[in-house]
Amino acid sequence: MKVLVVEDDLEINELISEYLSLEEIDCLQATTGQAGIHQATEHHPDAIILDLMLPDIDGFEVAKTLTTCRETFDIPIVILSCMFQDEDRLKGFASGALAYMTKPFLPDDLLMALEKAFTWRSDLRTKPPIGTITLGNTDASVSLCEINLMTAHLFAHTNLPAATIAQIREAMELLNAWAAKTRLDYKITATDIVWKLSESEPGLLAEMFFKPASVPTPAWLHMLGKIGATSFEKDSKTRTVRFARTISDSTSVPVVEFDGTRYPTRLRDEAIAAKRK
Repeated sequence: MKVLVVEDDLEINELISEYLSLEEIDCLQATTGQAGIHQATEHHPDAIILDLMLPDIDGFEVAKTLTTCRETFDIPIVILSCMFQDEDRLKGFASGALAYMTKPFLPDDLLMALEKAFTWRSDLRTKPPIGTITLGNTDASVSLCEINLMTAHLFAHTNLPAATIAQIREAMELLNAWAAKTRLDYKITATDIVWKLSESEPGLLAEMFFKPASVPTPAWLHMLGKIGATSFEKDSKTRTVRFARTISDSTSVPVVEFDGTRYPTRLRDEAIAAKRK
């Protein structure tokens, strides 16, 4: 195994490298954010240990850059920082990190985090691209980590452009901000991506889709637009909502039908770009 340590404090960088070498883990070292991005792209390590307070660009930007790039999306990132506030932790997960640790740290805890990172990377390629996002979770980091996994699945199992995957992620973040006690299951196949929304008790779905004469709100259509939805269904018996996006490029503007009315859902810029191909 090979791990990249991005840490500007040379003493801490060397200390971590010594810890890992005792476990027969090879180390790469970087002391700036830009050097870390370069090393990750050039050598593609099995995991990254990332400090946040770097001399050029902060670790949040490094994590976001690497996890939203097709060349490096599958490198799990363990943040190791002296920044311990809840908002720092959530910002770290929102940037795509797999784990967040604070200094001072115990070597065994760091090794445990790396083992989980290695397993995450292996599972990304070997297990089916399915998952669940618990929207509106009391612990916001749980939902963010689940959205991170879905984003990685999209990179690993589709040929969608990085910008399109970023839009889908933004749609999931919108849903996460609206929903409470709502479950979103997803599945990626060779032809499409399918999402199914359900809730444990009446809430967002009951209010928006299962009331008489309900119509999709502009915010909901905006979310579907970010996804590029090509189909939409609601099941009154199970009180679930299902929507999907075709993976292959299409020259037409996708629409969804809602109680007999058809709505365009593809973002204008994306539709124009597709027609030009």
